[in-house]
Amino acid sequence: MMKQHLKVMAALACLMGLGSTAVMAASWTDTLQQLAKSVPAVSQVLKETGISSTVPVPGTAATTGTTTTQSGTEPAGTEKPAVQASHLEVVLLIDKSGSMKGLEEDMVKGYNSMLAKERKLSVPTNVTTILFSSDHEILADRKPISEVPDMTLDAYKVRGATALYDTIGNAIAKTEAVKGIDDTGSKVLFVIITDGLENYSQTYDQEKIKKMIDVQEEKGWEFVFIGSNMDAEKEADTIGIKKENAATYENSKQGVQANYQAVSQMVHSLATTSSLVGSPWKNSIVPGK
Repeated sequence: MMKQHLKVMAALACLMGLGSTAVMAASWTDTLQQLAKSVPAVSQVLKETGISSTVPVPGTAATTGTTTTQSGTEPAGTEKPAVQASHLEVVLLIDKSGSMKGLEEDMVKGYNSMLAKERKLSVPTNVTTILFSSDHEILADRKPISEVPDMTLDAYKVRGATALYDTIGNAIAKTEAVKGIDDTGSKVLFVIITDGLENYSQTYDQEKIKKMIDVQEEKGWEFVFIGSNMDAEKEADTIGIKKENAATYENSKQGVQANYQAVSQMVHSLATTSSLVGSPWKNSIVPGK
């Protein structure tokens, strides 16, 4: 088997060595397909090694012109085009409890930097920004992103405990009441940034929040949980947020600012593809323990 694989790789290397622009620009699967069509011996090796299940080879079922996916039968070799969102609704829930003391300037700087980048979006985008501690206050209320004011140190004054569940619950209720929020092409993004666990909510509990998030995720809303001083994936899972949409960050000057680079990438991904699947936003996070 190893010898057969070596034959394939050697043949592939030879083809790449031809320097053809089309070959060099192709993916490795496309290149092997080209090689299999022109060199029967290579086609045979691909069949024997089982690679033909990944790389369609002449004479196998994979080259009949169609491929079966979870959504049905589609022409072979076709990819679903990226679907651009027609409208974005971004809801930012930002912790300003007492434990954030000393990082105020970095929080403000990171948030304003994100706004500066995303104000140039071509997709209509509304932003709601809610600062929370023992209670919560709305800094921006569904404002078009081009009109959202910068955050100031006067606005971001840290104090109090962490009423996380009440903030999430009230924000979901407020957002789902918006007329047309679930229209075709509209995408909702909730981003929760906190450096501590829930410890003060009076109205909502974990069970209620999980049910609310489950309902909205079924509609296509995206929820992201960025937490510090905790296992963010574990905490996100307890309230119904997918683990792949959670990240633990380092609660430092660099870490706080980097969170907003990640938010900027999320918004860009949703605007261009209507999905966070494959979005590189986590690459911007400074990992915490």
